[in-house]
Amino acid sequence: MVVMVNAAILFEDERQIFFNEEHSMSTSRIANSVKSALGGAKKTVGSALGNESMQASGKIQQAEAQASNLAARAEQQAKGVAHDIKGTAQKTVGSATGNKSMEAEGHLSSARGKAERKI
Repeated sequence: MVVMVNAAILFEDERQIFFNEEHSMSTSRIANSVKSALGGAKKTVGSALGNESMQASGKIQQAEAQASNLAARAEQQAKGVAHDIKGTAQKTVGSATGNKSMEAEGHLSSARGKAERKI
């Protein structure tokens, strides 16, 4: 019974942390999408007006947004791998020592890591 309660508490904590991180990622993606769209608009207007400076500024803005998106994805992948490794270790140690609570934590961390790598 204690293991089930502990697992439920851990799950709720993990879910809240994951939600907060995912919310932050979503906000960042939206900001980068807006930045990219504005850059595209600048580039188009600059091209239409023959304004090379505006066109170049738009290209730079789009490139910065793309670089930020790639960096955020790489960071998310790294976090996912770290949580998966942590989970595997917790599952192994928990199973070897008969610590069901640690084993449950390991399953949660592993699941979180796999979810983070899919995002």
